[in-house]
Amino acid sequence: MEFLFQIGKVSKALTISKEMESCGVKHNNKTYSMLINGFIHLHDFANAFSIFEDMLKSGLQPDRAIYNLLIEAFCKMGNMDRAIRIFEKMQKERMQASNRTFRPIIEGFAVAGDMKRALDTLDLMRRSGCAPTVMTFNALIHGLIRKHQVYFQLHVRFFTQTYFLHEPFFFVCSQVERAVSVLEKMSIAGIAPNEHTYTIIMRGYAAVGDIGKAFEYFTKIKENGLKLDVYIYETLLRACCKSGRMQSALAVTREMSYQKIPRNTFIYNILIDG
Repeated sequence: MEFLFQIGKVSKALTISKEMESCGVKHNNKTYSMLINGFIHLHDFANAFSIFEDMLKSGLQPDRAIYNLLIEAFCKMGNMDRAIRIFEKMQKERMQASNRTFRPIIEGFAVAGDMKRALDTLDLMRRSGCAPTVMTFNALIHGLIRKHQVYFQLHVRFFTQTYFLHEPFFFVCSQVERAVSVLEKMSIAGIAPNEHTYTIIMRGYAAVGDIGKAFEYFTKIKENGLKLDVYIYETLLRACCKSGRMQSALAVTREMSYQKIPRNTFIYNILIDG
């Protein structure tokens, strides 16, 4: 069922769920976990919570996996208070929090602009005996980048025709620099950035058309022998098109051909929009 949700076959997954019940096969926590996770993946939080209610009515109690999914859902919704209440409930029930527990909370606070609580959660994670991974730091960086992209889009929409545009621009740049500063924390923790770390930062610079910085982190990916994928090149193309550098964008497509990276629909759409 989990795979069916991932490929968008929601109705098929639900049909299998109903067939299980009609055959007298009761759902267990694993089944409910797959269903809840599937709806969260689709950002269909109403159905995710509805499945959770069905689970409780069946007499089953949430385990750590279910609680982690609920925390993820509330964080994605921006409801950090509810997410923290679920986390506190886990602690009261003496459930050991994992990376999967802390990661969405850290990202959620970063998206909300509450960097202090994001870093406090990172410290709590360490004190709980749960070692941060590259994915933990990527979540923190991603949260900061998402925060600045939303802010920038809103302010550009309202202030493009006024002299106030410089204010959100400088805010955006400072947010990207805060994301970059997380790399230092990773270094102190002895954790090396991966291609996803650098791609997230590239997206931040691409959003404001800073092609120089975007290419700087692209070079880091290559220098460190990290894997190149289509998402990295999408980000580079966005930076080129955002800054009006179409010759550079075409050079990126040639580089893709050289690296044998297949082009998808998004690549062509970016070029057309540019």
